[in-house]
Amino acid sequence: MLCVIDDAQWLDDDSAHVLGFVARRLRAYRVGILFATRDGSERRPPLDSLPELRLAALSDGDAIELLQVATRHRLDAGVAEQITGDSGGTPLAIMEMAGTLTVDQAAGRAPLPWPLPVGRQLASPVLRRVRELPP
Repeated sequence: MLCVIDDAQWLDDDSAHVLGFVARRLRAYRVGILFATRDGSERRPPLDSLPELRLAALSDGDAIELLQVATRHRLDAGVAEQITGDSGGTPLAIMEMAGTLTVDQAAGRAPLPWPLPVGRQLASPVLRRVRELPP
């Protein structure tokens, strides 16, 4: 069994302590707890003793391969390079951008919009963070 805690940087202290305690106790069993945090988030003290695996952006080759799989049309090499570069190798951004391409844009016959559009899944958390910024 796997329990996934996404955006663990937003856990309140009590929850982080309880989940950290449970995660340390479950190491001996076939149960795992995965704590996912945003890049740049500080580790929470209750979770410090747990193993950590940092995930990097996709390599250029892997990003292009994902884009080709996600695009329903023939994909021009220049278009693929622009999208994978603009996405920063983020899989969700690549998937969402792939879903917005027209046949002509994918083939390089029509210009891509600037900035490249992102879907609701990616835009919502970003907009929420921007709205929280001071004026």
